[in-house]
Amino acid sequence: MLQIIALSSQLGTNKTLAVNVYDQAIVLFRDKDGKVVALEDRCPHRRVPLSLGKVIQGELRCAYHGWTFNGNTGACTNIPNLSAKESVPAKLKAQAFIVQEHKGFIYWQRSDSVHVALPPVIFSESNYHAKNEGIASLTLSMEAYRSVLFDGPEMLISFYGIGITDYFLGDVMETEQSITIDRAADWQLTGRKPSWKSPDYPLIIRSEIFKNSTCAKISLLNSAEQVLIEVYLSVVPDKRSTSRILWQARSYQAYFDSAPLLNRVKCSWRKNLVKVHEVLNAKKINSLMLGPSARLQSINVR
Repeated sequence: MLQIIALSSQLGTNKTLAVNVYDQAIVLFRDKDGKVVALEDRCPHRRVPLSLGKVIQGELRCAYHGWTFNGNTGACTNIPNLSAKESVPAKLKAQAFIVQEHKGFIYWQRSDSVHVALPPVIFSESNYHAKNEGIASLTLSMEAYRSVLFDGPEMLISFYGIGITDYFLGDVMETEQSITIDRAADWQLTGRKPSWKSPDYPLIIRSEIFKNSTCAKISLLNSAEQVLIEVYLSVVPDKRSTSRILWQARSYQAYFDSAPLLNRVKCSWRKNLVKVHEVLNAKKINSLMLGPSARLQSINVR
């Protein structure tokens, strides 16, 4: 399985980035050609985190004794205290991982998993009004986060000027690629309070969770199912049952074409119409009734 573990924007030239996935410590950096490479974040010499080191000419030098490693192969290429007549033993290696950079995300290929191709398309349209991205760290497990995305997405994400109801629009839809549920939403700035009692809401919140993946997409659509806003996110399992949410969002011109005047005025100057919450209300999450998330048990993410 391919797992998104970082945003491309997090990793600059000659910089290291330490990440943790499924209790696996990984250090990311860019080689001399700018390609993203990954090693286990432990020097095989004294187990010091390699992320504390420096990137020198596209290779990573450990901060402790200066051993240097190639990011593509993991091979140790230099040991400072060797004499000119001595060579680095071939067995001295750090574990290297397969990583790929694609559409602003960095993907890690788990060595024990079946290969899954990179998604050719993340967002519905190439032309967008605005885009933004971010990272949220949460004291919520990956499984719990996906469950709440289906049963109460308003607790995890908000769209500026939009009220999300608990009124489901039909049943859970399942394809070979994903499981999806729709619920009603409204232009909250118009003063109409969202309620489950009225079925004629003008907007749709679509929660889609992808199979064989830890990724999901939350979309805001109008009644004609034109996409107004999309948020593509990856739930990264971190230490101690916590999660990191890596996300990108796109808003489209259709949002402003569909919105009431008050929403258009208030949102015209805003670059960010999406907020992925990092502070959660545990009491509200605990009170959520089990709903469409019951179907998520059939999704394999490992």
